[in-house]
Amino acid sequence: MFKLIAPQKAQHSLGFIVQTGGPYAVQYVEKTFMAEVKADLTCTIVPLYIDTLALNKADSVPSGITKEHAELIINRIIEGLDCLGVKCKICKKHP
Repeated sequence: MFKLIAPQKAQHSLGFIVQTGGPYAVQYVEKTFMAEVKADLTCTIVPLYIDTLALNKADSVPSGITKEHAELIINRIIEGLDCLGVKCKICKKHP
């Protein structure tokens, strides 16, 4: 369950946060890492360019991400954006 904790930030009951990172990015934040995906928040229905998902991990966390974990992060981002009142669509390739 998400709750709005700031105008551009939603936190899930499990602790992770989904937030906008300016007009062209959405961020997913956990204790040990952050992920970011390019988006265009100036659009009515925001395109999420899932091929741009990138991680910025702490040194103590192993590098790499499985396909399943990437899908989990994207799904959580979509749910977090919904809490923020942002409608989005998945786009496979960034133009």
